[in-house]
Parts: sequence; C-alpha cells; structure tokens
Amino acid sequence: MALRCPGADNVEEFWSNLKNGVESITIWSDEELREAGVSDSVLKLPTFVKASAPLPGLELFDAEFFGYSAREAEFIDPQHRVFLECAVEALENAGIDPARHPGSISVFAGEGQTLYGYQILPNKSVIGVDRQMAVIGNDKDYLATRASFKLGLRGPSFTVQCAC
Repeated sequence: MALRCPGADNVEEFWSNLKNGVESITIWSDEELREAGVSDSVLKLPTFVKASAPLPGLELFDAEFFGYSAREAEFIDPQHRVFLECAVEALENAGIDPARHPGSISVFAGEGQTLYGYQILPNKSVIGVDRQMAVIGNDKDYLATRASFKLGLRGPSFTVQCAC
C-alpha cells in the first residue's frame, strides 16, 4: 500500500493524522493569495474559498526513471505522476520486483476529474505532437494502463470510473 495526500507522504503519516485529528486543509491569507496571483476582484467574491489541500513535491517527479523526457512529463496530469510514484512505492513496500515476479500483478485505479489539461491545452505553444501528449497525458482512461505499461506489470489493468 502507498499513498500521498495533503499532510501525509505515506500510509503511516496518514493514519497518524486521522488518529490525532490533524487538519490538512490550509487556510490562506489574502496576502498569500495575492502573491499566488489571485486578483482582488476574486478575493472579494462571497463564494471564493480561501482554503486548499496542497500536495507538495509535484515538481519532483523523476521523469527519466519512468522513461519520459522532461517535456513529456510536463504534459502528464500531476494525478497520474503521483499515481506512478505511489505504484512503485507500493510494489517496494510489498517486496515485489515486477520483472522477477512469476505471477500476474493487476492495476485497478480511478481518479477524479482533472482540470490540468484545460490549463495546458489552450497554450498556443502546445501544437502537434505536444497536443497529442497533452491529451493522452491527461485522460483518466490511461491511468491504470500507463502504470502497468511503465512498471512492466502483466496482469489485468482497468481504470474504473463512477460518477458518484
């Protein structure tokens, strides 16, 4: 098992946070939000929530380890990058080397809707092959099969989606 979530980089930290009632939501000051580029007009909206659950370290993805160029990795949804990292960690925690494991290793995965692709696709510099990488790198349907392919897993691989 492996996970990374706000306030916890591993399963042990996650359970400790749950047990101890640790709040992992960050409340941001107006000054911090302005520094992050939020306009005063947005800050004044009564519906604007000044809180988030940041996940640090997204920029630390080791593209080369997974056989990606740095450019390709830019187009992969951060959810997919973290999932790949967690999949490797789960295999390591279980003491499993996929290359030497005699049986099947399956991947069943799901992800929330992403807005990452909507942020990068409108960029006019994203054309041709980059556009194809951006579409594939952000589509939820590739989550499980990408992990299976990149980690050399030979069992069933399904991305499971549910509206609720």
